[in-house]
Amino acid sequence: MNLETWKHFSSRTQKHEAAQSISDREFDSLNPGERSMVEMLRENSGLRLEQEHIDFEYIKVVFRSCFNLIGMTQGHR
Repeated sequence: MNLETWKHFSSRTQKHEAAQSISDREFDSLNPGERSMVEMLRENSGLRLEQEHIDFEYIKVVFRSCFNLIGMTQGHR
């Protein structure tokens, strides 16, 4: 998940009491956007956004934009 999605659906976040953490090794393998997301979650510990609370229409728009970007970088339209 990225920060944009989190912010878009922030009204649907829930408090979660389970102690979860990410190891330094796992953190190092994340891209900058994913690292930002983990840092934000660490600062707001106990919040989570379940994927079931993300609208399917939103997901379709995000996937379409990703596939369009892939096609553009590979010279396809």
